[in-house]
Amino acid sequence: MIGTAFGAILPGGPFTAYPVASALLAVGADFGATIAMVVSWTLIGYGRAVAWEIPIMGTDFTLWRILISLPLPVLAGALGRFVYVRMYPKPPAKDDET
Repeated sequence: MIGTAFGAILPGGPFTAYPVASALLAVGADFGATIAMVVSWTLIGYGRAVAWEIPIMGTDFTLWRILISLPLPVLAGALGRFVYVRMYPKPPAKDDET
């Protein structure tokens, strides 16, 4: 949910969003949350809505598009996390007996 909200308010184009996603992964962010952020930026991003959709398509169209798109980043993040956990399982923790 946090990744979805962050992606929706993230300004800029792909030269901003993808490096931010890469940096989040590099510092240990969850893979599913990062996918949700990128999908949300793509589908719900306010920059495109304010600059293009509202003036050209109208408020009703934009609000319906955003409302219909809201569950998709969450679903994509959940699916991405599901696949990532199965492709790259964590190794079993070693017990330190000192």
